[in-house]
Amino acid sequence: MGTATMHPRGRRPALAASSGGILGKKCGTIILLAEELGNCRDVATLQFCANKLDKKDFFGKSDPFMVFYRSNEDGTFTICHKTEVVRNTLNPVWAAFAIPVCALCNGDHDRAIKVEVYDWDRNGSHDFIGEFTTSYRELARGQSHFNVYEVVNPRKKMKKKKYLNSGTVTLLSFTVEAEHTFLDYIRGGTQLNFTVAIDFTASNGEWQLCPPGVFIWGSCNQFGVIVVPSFSPTW
Repeated sequence: MGTATMHPRGRRPALAASSGGILGKKCGTIILLAEELGNCRDVATLQFCANKLDKKDFFGKSDPFMVFYRSNEDGTFTICHKTEVVRNTLNPVWAAFAIPVCALCNGDHDRAIKVEVYDWDRNGSHDFIGEFTTSYRELARGQSHFNVYEVVNPRKKMKKKKYLNSGTVTLLSFTVEAEHTFLDYIRGGTQLNFTVAIDFTASNGEWQLCPPGVFIWGSCNQFGVIVVPSFSPTW
């Protein structure tokens, strides 16, 4: 049908006819409109460790992992990341992981981030160890005394007067990098070739024996009846 070439400074590229159409004939226009949110381009890489977590396994220690939740505007929380399980230890060191900032806090650096710590069980009934809350702004401070968190089990805290915590979690490292977006590549001079075509479906049989299933210029088959009205689509 045609091919469109996107240029870095042009936003209305012409859809030029390819070898399957009429050479030199303009087949339409593609309009590209984009809005980029600057604070959603960053990707954060974090690493955590924990110390003196509660022992949950009868014949061992614990198999801890962490679950990160992003807070929503309605007060609910959505899971945005799970760490791997570190087996049989109360002092785990989890591998560093990368996560888009928008997935972690939806671009709001002061929005609460809830972290829950569990002991992994093979049957899926993971034991809750405790939780803590933080924010992207606090995490961005990097490794410091600000990023040492007490893991608290609310039920234990209510039942035991002398209860302090169920261990601590420490941020070991924090880095953030901007991820290149589609618009960055366009501004940098990247050209994209966009091709539009009609597929000859096998359900029509052999095209040599079934002319109505083949596009012939100047005529209109069943495909054409459906496709022609969408030459100027409105979504």
